[in-house]
Amino acid sequence: MAVPSSKSLRSQQVTARSRVPLPPRYRQARPVVAVLPFLDLRPEGAEEPLAEGLAEEILQALNELEGLQVISRTTSFLYGRSGLPLAEVGRRLQANAILGGSILPQGERLTIRAELMAVATEQGLWTQTFGFDRKDLFPTLEKIIQGVAGALQTSAPLRTRRAVDLRAYEFYLRGRSYYYRFNRHGMAFAAQMFQQALDLDPGYASAWAGLANCAAYAHIYIERTETQRELAEACSRKALELDPTLSEAHASRGAALSAAGRADEAEEAFETSLRLDPNLYEAAYFYARHCFAAGKPERAI
Repeated sequence: MAVPSSKSLRSQQVTARSRVPLPPRYRQARPVVAVLPFLDLRPEGAEEPLAEGLAEEILQALNELEGLQVISRTTSFLYGRSGLPLAEVGRRLQANAILGGSILPQGERLTIRAELMAVATEQGLWTQTFGFDRKDLFPTLEKIIQGVAGALQTSAPLRTRRAVDLRAYEFYLRGRSYYYRFNRHGMAFAAQMFQQALDLDPGYASAWAGLANCAAYAHIYIERTETQRELAEACSRKALELDPTLSEAHASRGAALSAAGRADEAEEAFETSLRLDPNLYEAAYFYARHCFAAGKPERAI
């Protein structure tokens, strides 16, 4: 897949934004919510990937709710360590409400504090502190999601989670954190983290999808080798075998097929991914790149 230069992409994106109207669903007046990465209160920051990953889980859960517009992590997470007050970050992001928080690990105990604030009035909409054992991480995360959704006057359905090894989940979150750096070293380290998650839990479909995405990205942008292409192919196929309903799995499959030059199959995989989760970042990102390289700029936009 031919990759346009970043300079030409930026210039075309600027032109496109001034020319193409936003889709109707983005023109609707919906409350805009921003989520910041949680702060690891320990000085060494050893749990920063976990803190960031939990905030991303909350962001993704809110993204699935009707009636809300959630600012993307690639925008809001830039303010994670800005030192600015929540309300000021919210104003800069033009959000109606903003969620921030912190995590304090103490051995096998975790303390999470989450705060949701109305930006215009700087009034706290919901604040809660949770102290719990690590083994209770998933139920606590669900409580936070439900609390935030309730304060935003909407309701979040309880998420059905496949039982996953907690240590594997933490490796997975570390992988996600490094994956979003989008550079050679970040991608290599992300792949190591996803592999360690799979060593602990070979049935973890999301980790297989993450490993496939790393390989596809490396093949397209870093080293165009058959080894990386074949790894993307094998890992994305495994993710789909484990969970055919997982949007991430279809997105990773689309990226692998795109890297292999199987354009029609790639588009079908991307379309399936976006039907399952219209807000999945990886699906939109890789699909847009695929369409741009295929000479379909309007579809890419």
